[in-house]
Order: sequence, then structure tokens, then C-alpha cells
Amino acid sequence: MRIDNPVMQCSRRTMLGIIFLLCIWVTGTKGLIVGDPDFIEPIQEALAATMNGQFEPGIDYFRKMIDENATDPTGYYFLGFCLQSMYKDRESWDSADHLCAIFDSSIDLTRMLLAGDSENPWLWYLLGASYSHKSVLKFQSEGLWEGYSHIRKAVECLERSVEYDSTIYDAYLGLGGYYYLKSSKMSFLTWLPFISDDRAKGMDLLKLSSRKAYYMGDYAQHFLVHNYLEENCYNEAESLARDLLNRFPEGKTPWWDLMIVLLKQKKYEEGIETGDTLLKMLLKDPHQSGGNIIEAHYYVMEALYKTGQWERCLELGERLLAMPIDYHDRKTKDKEYCRIRDMVNELRSK
Repeated sequence: MRIDNPVMQCSRRTMLGIIFLLCIWVTGTKGLIVGDPDFIEPIQEALAATMNGQFEPGIDYFRKMIDENATDPTGYYFLGFCLQSMYKDRESWDSADHLCAIFDSSIDLTRMLLAGDSENPWLWYLLGASYSHKSVLKFQSEGLWEGYSHIRKAVECLERSVEYDSTIYDAYLGLGGYYYLKSSKMSFLTWLPFISDDRAKGMDLLKLSSRKAYYMGDYAQHFLVHNYLEENCYNEAESLARDLLNRFPEGKTPWWDLMIVLLKQKKYEEGIETGDTLLKMLLKDPHQSGGNIIEAHYYVMEALYKTGQWERCLELGERLLAMPIDYHDRKTKDKEYCRIRDMVNELRSK
């Protein structure tokens, strides 16, 4: 007669929890990679490659980290970050469920470690950062409420992180972004006594993160570019955008940033030149979505149209309209696509 083994009937997550509680009891969390000085520079190099549009080095490095340290959440979080950066670069989210699972692994492992080390600021950082990046996926797949609930969890965890150690400057990226965005989107209500205007607070935290964070400084600088634009601080936005481009010339994100900053200031010739370079990079990348290609054409064509360079504007527009762009990609940029089509039709009649 076969006697069922009750251990074998436990769920995978339950078994993982038992193993982790034993590991925590025996060893604690002193070996956590994210706060280990020996790992700071390699992680920085992997993230710098990601900002520079070279995604494979970071993805490979953090997968290897997971293989060698399967019970440490550090590799899972940073692997999810690099993959999400790659999907954002390409505007391709077909693997969103897989990405959610990676952040869930980071969240589950971090929570288990917190059971034995509840005041570890790096654990609270990893938990908050994982919730923050997962919130983006939840906004896309499940809507505003589910995304916002993950943001609230992220903020609570990041605040705990800096309560235990105010020098965890990486946490200020998420906190600064939250405070600024919340106040910016609700600025029409800040006259109410229970809704504060935290934009300045958010900007200060982002500046601190951009200068002092171990890992997220460049990404904080990227967010500052767009926040400065929203505040009409064009010189500051352009200075930061040019600095990012000088350091990461192969990444598309700095080219996007600088093009938008220049065109916002009506520096059309420089903006067109920057946009032309970006378009070449997009068209050479076989992984790029049609949405990105539409948007870049839109920015450059609007500048050409406003400066009376109609022949070139028509040439770009006809090229785009002739491209076999996926219907879904086109619908995500429907406003821009329709504007391009309208410009082409108008210029054809001139």
C-alpha cells in the first residue's frame, strides 16, 4: 500500500518558504548581493550597457546571477528591470506575463527574507522597486486601479527603506517620481487643504538619486529631463539630455530625450538632425515596433512642416505610409499616424 508523503503534497511556494525560513534562521541575510560592495561595479556596468541600448550583457549577467544565487532576489529584480527596459525600447510587450513572473519571484523571495531581517533597508528597496516596475505592467493589462494598488505598495516599501537607511539613494528614484507625478497630474486640486503640491519634493529626491544612487542614477536623470520640460526649465532639461547622450550614444532613450527637448524649445534644425539620427537607429533595429517608427516620423515631420521644408516632409511621410506597419502598432499611435497622413495629403496637393 502506498502512503502519500505529505511533504510532496506541499505547494512549490510553501516548500520554498520552508527552505527559506531555515536558511534565514541559519545564515541571516548578510550575503545579500544588492548591498555587497563587490557587486556594485559589475551591476553598474550591466545597467550602463542597458541604458546604452546593449541589452544582452545585462540580461546574461543577471541570469547567471540567478543561476549562482537562486535564493537571492537581487538577480530577479535587475533581470526584470533589464528586460522591461528592452521591451520599452522596442514598445513590444508580448512577454509581459513572463516579466510579471520575474518580478513576482523577486517579491516572494524578498518577503521571505524580510521574515528574518525586517529592518534591512536593501530588502525593502528590492521589494518596493519590484512592486514599482510591476505596476507598469498592471496598468497595461488590468487598468488603473490594479496599477495604482501596486504603486501604493511600492511607495510604502521604499519609504521603509529610507527610514532604516536614508543613504539608500536608489529608493529616491521611485519616491521622487511618485511625488512629482502625483502632484503634477492633480495640480488642479492642490488648492484643497488635503492635497499637497509635492512637485518640488519629488524633483529634489530625483536630483539626489541622480547624483548619489549606486544603480539608478542615470535613470533618475532621464526622468528629470522630462520633469524639467514639464516645468518649462528648458536649459536644465537640455543640459541633462546632452549629458546622457554623450555618455550613452548608442542608446535610443537619450536620442529621444534630446530630440523632444530641442523641438519643445523650437530649435527645429537641431531637433530635425537629432530626429534623423534616431530614425536611422530605429529603422536599422529589426526588433522595433511600428509605433516607435510612427512617433519618430511624426516629430521630425512636424518640425519640417513648421519650417517650410515641405519636400522632405512629404518624402518622409510617403515612406512611412508605404511601410507594412502592424495594425495594432498603428492604432497605438493613431493620432500621430492620422496627422502624418493629413500632412501628406495636404502637401501632395500643393
